[in-house]
Amino acid sequence: MLIKPERRQVIIVGTKSVVKMVSGLIESIFQKRRELMEIERKVREKEEEVEGWEQQICVFAREGLKKQNKEIIEGIRFASTSFLKKKIEMRRRRQKEKQKEEEAKAAKDSFRIHPFLTGYVYGKDRKRLEHLDGLYRVDVKDGLCEITGKTPEAVNRAMEELQVAAKKVLLHTSQVGSIFGHEAKRILFLREHCKGVRIISLEKFPRQFELLKEGVIKRLRPKHNRSKKNNHENRQEEEIEVPEEIENAEPDSLFTEDDIINLCGDDESPEDALILIGRKTSVEACIVMIELTLQHLQQARARRQKLYELRDKIKELKGLPVRTPNKNIRAAQEEAENGQRGRRKGQRKDTAASRRGAKKHPPQEEYPEVEPEEQEEQEQPQSQKHKRRLKKNKQKQKQKQAETRGQEEETEAPQQEDVPPSKPTKQKKKRTKRKQK
Repeated sequence: MLIKPERRQVIIVGTKSVVKMVSGLIESIFQKRRELMEIERKVREKEEEVEGWEQQICVFAREGLKKQNKEIIEGIRFASTSFLKKKIEMRRRRQKEKQKEEEAKAAKDSFRIHPFLTGYVYGKDRKRLEHLDGLYRVDVKDGLCEITGKTPEAVNRAMEELQVAAKKVLLHTSQVGSIFGHEAKRILFLREHCKGVRIISLEKFPRQFELLKEGVIKRLRPKHNRSKKNNHENRQEEEIEVPEEIENAEPDSLFTEDDIINLCGDDESPEDALILIGRKTSVEACIVMIELTLQHLQQARARRQKLYELRDKIKELKGLPVRTPNKNIRAAQEEAENGQRGRRKGQRKDTAASRRGAKKHPPQEEYPEVEPEEQEEQEQPQSQKHKRRLKKNKQKQKQKQAETRGQEEETEAPQQEDVPPSKPTKQKKKRTKRKQK
């Protein structure tokens, strides 16, 4: 038996009986194979039908489950949120209980404060409490500031940092100028070395006091009435009950008898004042520095007066005419030390040269002419302004001497021949045009 798959043929060689038997077997095999193929085709069709039905069932099931799942998910969320809320509340209660137990064992301290100065305790956005560690809380109520901390050291540190004081330093007008100094250098020096202190003049303090009063009234106002945007038409604005102490408060009510310090002396009456607000330790240090500066200036004036007296005595002993120095020079020396400036805008000098049409007078000699040996003894320490004036006077004298010498030489020199004038250059033409304009 030969099989040729290319031609799809089967060749059987043999006797008739054998060929019939073999051909029958081959036909039976092919028939069974055909039946199997038909069965497989029907099975595939059934499977495809089943898959289609399964897809339709899944679509219907999903649509039904979605509605059920929404209800289930909402119930789960509600249960989880309620559980979490209760858990958070329990934690907060436990933390509060622990904090109360710790606060009962913790260190406490308090100090009195004026209600207008509560803003200085916390600072802007509570910045003054950020760098303080070991504190539980800081409460300010009815003019009393209570501090609770883990250790007494932390509480003492917070007391030094947060204790605020307001002092009024009574001074004379001349003393205020000496404290400010030339170009406000002394007052800037005080601010740098006494940090946390605000220095306010007596003229500007009423405006600052009004701002403090407005801040206290805002704290008393309810939160929903503080901003204008939240004022609803149906909401009735609550009436603010401001106590009479705050409403009728005056700038002098901020200070007690101990807070007013008089540095004028017994003879002089106070005409001006400085207000110091800030940390208590730095305010006290600032007052001490102001006292030291005033003492230093007073001693310097006394020494300068002694020098003038000794100079006059030396002149009397030598038989020279005693003449007090010019008042303008002494005023310039005092102004240079006290920081007071010269004439301001709108003020005129008292000298005759400052008036219109007045002739400029030559600089007068402040002291009589003296021999060079005696002149060295008379030289005394002078201010920078006085030195500058003397230099200018010397320069003017030299210029006048040079002019007089030039005039004498011109008269003595022979008359030169007439020389034709030179042609003006471009630069000279431009200058003349500018002058004409």
